[in-house]
Amino acid sequence: MRPTMRFVPVKSEETQRADMVFQVRELLIRQRTQAINPLRGHLAEFGQTVPQGVAIPRN
Repeated sequence: MRPTMRFVPVKSEETQRADMVFQVRELLIRQRTQAINPLRGHLAEFGQTVPQGVAIPRN
């Protein structure tokens, strides 16, 4: 019926698992950033400056 239709091979369970872990990790990173940015903004209103990024070096 459709001579130009292309078929995609079925993904293995291991490949699906790895893709799922990657997607969940990316979601968690985005959510972490969404939480940190407003917090930095609120702290800046009170004169507290916090460096960008998640990891803050401690002395």
